[in-house]
Amino acid sequence: MTKTLCSLLALLPLVAMTQSTASFKTERTDTFYKTIVSDPYRKLEDTGSANVRSWMKSESDRATALLKSLPGYQPLYKQVKKRLEESGFEEINSVERIAKEWYAIKRYPTQNNPVLYRYDARGKEYLVMDPVKAFPHLKSNNISLAGLFTSAHDRFLSYLLIVGGNESEAISFIDDRKTGRKNLDTYLNGPRKMPLAFDDRYDSVLYYAYAPFYGMGDPVHKYDSTVIYKHGIGRDSTTDELVIDWASQKIPRKREDMIQLDMPAACPWAMGIVKNMVSKELRIYVTPKATLSLASEWTPICDFADGVVSYVAHGDAIYLLTYKDASRFKVLRTSLSRPDLQHPVTVLPEQSFVINEMRGTKDQLLLTALSDEGGKLIAFPYATDKRKDLPLPVSGQVRFSYVSPRSSDVALTISSWTRTLGLYQYTAATGRITLSPIQQYAPIGAKGLEVKEVKARGADGVLIPMTLVYKKGTVLNGNNYVGFSAYGAYGHQDEPYYWPEDDIRFNNGYVRAVAHVRGGGIYGEDWHKAGMIATKPNTWKDVIACAEYLIANKWTSPKKLVLSGGSAGGITAGRSITERPDLFRAAVISVGCLDMVGAERAPNGFGNITEFGSTTTKEGFDALYEMSTYHHLKGGVAYPAVLFVHGFNDNRVPVWHSAKTYARLRELNPSGQPVLLRVNFDSGHGAQESTADLISRFTDTMSFIYWTLGYPAFQPKKSM
Repeated sequence: MTKTLCSLLALLPLVAMTQSTASFKTERTDTFYKTIVSDPYRKLEDTGSANVRSWMKSESDRATALLKSLPGYQPLYKQVKKRLEESGFEEINSVERIAKEWYAIKRYPTQNNPVLYRYDARGKEYLVMDPVKAFPHLKSNNISLAGLFTSAHDRFLSYLLIVGGNESEAISFIDDRKTGRKNLDTYLNGPRKMPLAFDDRYDSVLYYAYAPFYGMGDPVHKYDSTVIYKHGIGRDSTTDELVIDWASQKIPRKREDMIQLDMPAACPWAMGIVKNMVSKELRIYVTPKATLSLASEWTPICDFADGVVSYVAHGDAIYLLTYKDASRFKVLRTSLSRPDLQHPVTVLPEQSFVINEMRGTKDQLLLTALSDEGGKLIAFPYATDKRKDLPLPVSGQVRFSYVSPRSSDVALTISSWTRTLGLYQYTAATGRITLSPIQQYAPIGAKGLEVKEVKARGADGVLIPMTLVYKKGTVLNGNNYVGFSAYGAYGHQDEPYYWPEDDIRFNNGYVRAVAHVRGGGIYGEDWHKAGMIATKPNTWKDVIACAEYLIANKWTSPKKLVLSGGSAGGITAGRSITERPDLFRAAVISVGCLDMVGAERAPNGFGNITEFGSTTTKEGFDALYEMSTYHHLKGGVAYPAVLFVHGFNDNRVPVWHSAKTYARLRELNPSGQPVLLRVNFDSGHGAQESTADLISRFTDTMSFIYWTLGYPAFQPKKSM
């Protein structure tokens, strides 16, 4: 027995459960299509129970105390905090432009929560609203702003307030720039409501409200569907006008379909957009803005089968981004008054690169794309539809941050594996892309890093792309710590990233490996469909193939390979370690989807049916059972060390996914490797975390990894 393993075993009593896991264990089973499915920790789904909450807190507190007791923890914490504070790195979450001024929700490294700023034409920064100071009665260390947007005439500014990461309980506000009055109208001070657009008469705002399908009363259905209301600014919200309902079905929708409403500028049409919660496909309807009401008749533009994932309306034209007969996407155009998708104009046929986004300015259509050479930004002036490739100031992947049909200028981000995210401004008058005045400090470039793109052969012979980032001079001796991650869902592309604190990891012998597995979108929609529902096993089989490549090519060894996955990437990481526990030393699973058979019991469970399947069909059940980590844990198997990280207020993936899987793994795992549960009771799915929480989570995670990898400074003082 190694000294490291002995030390781990010696510490296990420190994380013994104060309230035995046995008190939550039952012989609960469910039967699906003659298959008996065990669910011994179903009781942990009752997060409203004081006992369940107390148990989660006790387990989390003990895990945190254990990690903090490691000798290297406090020095690492101080190092991370200092590195972040000295970096000047700015986290910019949302950007809007009004006339010649910019507004941004931003957080400096010395700020615990994001605040709202205004920037004049010279780039001078003014504080508009600090939510912590504005709302001290909320008594939370984690208060975020999001959802920034403006009215067409630049008078009103709308934004959301999110407390403790609880996105479903967001509060919306309107600021009146004309009078200077802030929080003019707390018109949505109720749960499950979200602003969409200001109407063209400038005195009303349109919002959608979550509503149970045809009044179904079960709380699990409270996020199933939406209806649209119009609210008069400054008026009693009880007089809000219903403009799109469920009952009339003038815009046909099923139980899992959401409705959104768009009022595009420079266009006489209101757009009714139907989509499933997570699916990209859109069903689009239009009606004249001037007569928008519950009595409106809606004309269909496209259906889900048309593969449309984005649109831009300009005048009477609508541009459609679609993957139908074009896996890497193409752009079509048709008329709004006389739509005809049987004979559209092809603005851009399918290319060798994958189109990521499509947006429209006052003058032109814009596309971002990803090719083997890097990111692209492409323009099509409305007057000519003639393609123009815009040169980027730095290489990297491009994403839109602000594009408006009322403006010719654009804000966009460029990210890479060796430079922090930068916010840039495209000025149409000059045709130049320069660093945005909103970003007060230049992006941080890494020193001495190299990037290598490789391909591993999958189990079925398909080549799986993988990105490796490492320090120059790294020796391939099989002894490098490789932090290996993969996502593989929703057709999402793995965006390159680099954070100031990454310096610490790379200086400690770290190699970053990101596998672009099936289920993701690096090669377009066909790549996505090759890793969803029945084909989902390709996702973790691709991870296993990439792990074997890393080991065979001496990048690392099983004793130095650490796997991570978050959210839907929890499926990927969880099933990889249940299939091949021998390949990994440790795993970190954050806000992970882990009990997929039970996923539909969550309030937003129906929203994921199109991506993962449903237990209401045998095919769907078979797919969900196969991708469920919780149900593939077996007794007597030596699993790697696992750290489960979750926010208690997570509305997307309930915390019980992690709690149940943690409890079952602790019960079954004989390896002696630590299994820990870390729950933040003041956060949600992770998008809204305070700076203090981010630093603590990073330090906890890295301490766990360094401990399990055997780094001397992180070994417990007590040993056998």
